[in-house]
Amino acid sequence: MMLETLEESCSGAIVLANIKQALANGDIPPKDVEKFLKACQDHLTKQNKEFSVNDVLNVMEKKIKNKEFTLKGKKLKTSKDISTIMHWSFAVEMMNPTIRSRHTIPAIQNKVQPKHYQNFVEAANESNFFSKKVCIGDKKRGFFWATIRDDVNALRTECEKNGVNFANRIRDILGLIHFIPKACLVEIQIEAKSVKKMTLPTFIEAGKHLRFKARSSSSTSDFGQTCDLGKTCPPNENNDHHGLPEAVVECISLEQPHRLQLKIVGCVKTLPEGRTNMDDPKEQESHDCHFLKLIAGSYEGSLAEAIKKVININ
Repeated sequence: MMLETLEESCSGAIVLANIKQALANGDIPPKDVEKFLKACQDHLTKQNKEFSVNDVLNVMEKKIKNKEFTLKGKKLKTSKDISTIMHWSFAVEMMNPTIRSRHTIPAIQNKVQPKHYQNFVEAANESNFFSKKVCIGDKKRGFFWATIRDDVNALRTECEKNGVNFANRIRDILGLIHFIPKACLVEIQIEAKSVKKMTLPTFIEAGKHLRFKARSSSSTSDFGQTCDLGKTCPPNENNDHHGLPEAVVECISLEQPHRLQLKIVGCVKTLPEGRTNMDDPKEQESHDCHFLKLIAGSYEGSLAEAIKKVININ
């Protein structure tokens, strides 16, 4: 019943559409999809109560903290360097406390001012910038999201040339809907040779992220592709909502030296998708339903039943 529950709202159907597409593409082995979904269903069944769409999404989010289920998509290789975008607070958590104190870098988001950007850049040039035993990525999940560095550099240059807020634009083009005004962002650029494992992202790594889109069957790239939030807001019917290449990368331990470059992205100034209120459930549902239409197209059958034809789950 778990899959049928997801069909009760557009947010749940977005996940189903991505599962269906990933299976159709062969982006992830059916056995791995089945294993993950059964683990989620078993968790919900043990609660011995009726569950909602949000209950299912929350369990999916919880289960990806188990590295047993992640990085099961197609393996990817690239000779190009990669970039990952993270919240200021996460970057600061990775810092050597002594370096952070010496350069007067605030850990609290709402205390970040433009003068701290230069402090951060100067600190990043120090060889012992990072704390010992930290890694890029979530240790519990075992991965982080990444895109191609050259594409980020090109976008940065374009934004500077046109006077566009780079933080807003990178948030939108990478589909990072959780970054709202006052979120200050940092980019970490990583050499390709530092990457041990990189895979095509699937609905599993996406968890509760409702602007993830499985790779299109017509895609000529092995990489996934983000959805540009600047092109997904209602009533935009434009099918050209593709953003930048994306992948999920196994955590990179910084106990060994890596050639990294840290850059300030800036602070987000606007809400995504032309929103007026991120806490309005009606507005949320409207945007979710519009996004579902963009990624599922004119499919009219039961997404749950389509998935059950490929994997064995009740």
